[in-house]
Amino acid sequence: MSEHPYSRCFSEEEVRQIRMMTEDGVKPRQVLKALKRSNPELQSTPRHLYNLKAKISQGGLSNRSFKLWRPDRSVPVNPSASSTGESLKKDKQPMKVPNFIGGKFIVSQGCTILYVLNPATQEVVSHLPLVTYEEFKDAVIAAKRAFPSWKNTPIATRQQIMFRFQELIRRDMDKLATSITSVQGKTLKGAWGDVLCGLEVVEHACCNGNIANGGVCS
Repeated sequence: MSEHPYSRCFSEEEVRQIRMMTEDGVKPRQVLKALKRSNPELQSTPRHLYNLKAKISQGGLSNRSFKLWRPDRSVPVNPSASSTGESLKKDKQPMKVPNFIGGKFIVSQGCTILYVLNPATQEVVSHLPLVTYEEFKDAVIAAKRAFPSWKNTPIATRQQIMFRFQELIRRDMDKLATSITSVQGKTLKGAWGDVLCGLEVVEHACCNGNIANGGVCS
């Protein structure tokens, strides 16, 4: 079972205090200030607190369920060690989003993690590390190195790349719309609209050859 984000944000004692202050009608920001007075190292944000308070108010957070969200950390999760589909599903962790620098996917070494939550279910969709200064600098350097080559690439070659990009978007429109829905809470129709808007931008880029020669993209 994957660790729930609330268990990383607050200790069991802090959750008990939050529950008591919630029942007394204390406002969320005042609760957070009280917690930070006793624990200056607390990294939790008002968003974490609002989510937890909502869970408490709905009666969905008991002591037992909170403990279930705090598995034994001495036992590492190893999906490859499981042979059955059920075990693989149980051990599956939310995806950790990598950086894309210099044409390669690179796992960030950043210590601060943002949790991407499904607004409808509060399920953790993915973990998003905040990049370090060095990673940011590497990305800028890689972009500067790539620009001269792209600048000198013939427009016909650029068009072929954009045509391929267009094909990939059309192929995975359902997946893209579903992803937008899972992280933004939009309806599928609304998410489809976003994908179509992006597709229109790519289609316009595919017309750059005609536009550069004075043509019109229709």
